[in-house]
Amino acid sequence: MVKKIQHKSKAAISQFESELAVLKNRLETQELETQKANSKFDFSVSENEKLKKNFESEKETWADEKASLVTRAETAEASLAEATTELSDLKRQISQMVSAIFSKLSCKTSNLVTLQ
Repeated sequence: MVKKIQHKSKAAISQFESELAVLKNRLETQELETQKANSKFDFSVSENEKLKKNFESEKETWADEKASLVTRAETAEASLAEATTELSDLKRQISQMVSAIFSKLSCKTSNLVTLQ
């Protein structure tokens, strides 16, 4: 009976050792998978940070370009307003000169007609 108990004990110990070896293998596999996942996660976070920095840099560049374009547009509008004012003044002066010239010709023509 002692031998039977010893045999059962050895069989139980052997089974536990076998199960323990399987569990150790699973644990090692899970640890490797966890390390791979952590590595991928760290890489993703690193890439995300790079993209974020690039985006922030581009965003600043866009803001600078926008400010430059707004300044150029305001300058162009001011120049256009000056040119419009100058052209309006020239138009008024030309109209006055045309009126003056044609009114003198009109007077001379009517004087000639009355003299004849």
